[in-house]
Amino acid sequence: MFATLALGERAKSVDKTPADKKYYWLNLKCDPNEAIMLRDIFPAIIPGYHMCKKSWNTIILDGSVPHGELERMMDNSYWLVVGKMTKKDQQSLRVHFN
Repeated sequence: MFATLALGERAKSVDKTPADKKYYWLNLKCDPNEAIMLRDIFPAIIPGYHMCKKSWNTIILDGSVPHGELERMMDNSYWLVVGKMTKKDQQSLRVHFN
């Protein structure tokens, strides 16, 4: 698993306004050092909700994180997971995607 997607609300620790909407939350695997950096840059990126906080980030899809950055993070998450698979499993993925 390299990603999860859920419909959620802002956490109780975040200041809410009456106009707050529900947003989709995307969990992505991430290099631990990069995870911290991304959380510092983007307020919509928080430690992985119900995931290992060290190596997972939750991105609140409220439009504040650029699409290109989201695509880059999704690609990185995928390759982090695939890189840990056995060579046989990696090869089976190549068969399906080529």
